[in-house]
Amino acid sequence: MNHPFPVLEHPTDDFRGRPTFECACGCAVFVMITAFDEETRLPGWYALDGWCFECGTLVTLPTPIDDEETR
Repeated sequence: MNHPFPVLEHPTDDFRGRPTFECACGCAVFVMITAFDEETRLPGWYALDGWCFECGTLVTLPTPIDDEETR
């Protein structure tokens, strides 16, 4: 079976450690691992490691407790 996201087979860079809303390449769309809440049908849990959808860079995803200073 082919990988559903070929760019993620071999990540290009690793920028994990600081939550980000945008990758260094400028893309703001990420692939993330999540578990859905059955009542709200929204993500109820997610891993903080994510991948840029555009270039495959590894990033740390933001959380609700991240404030303006960490953006």
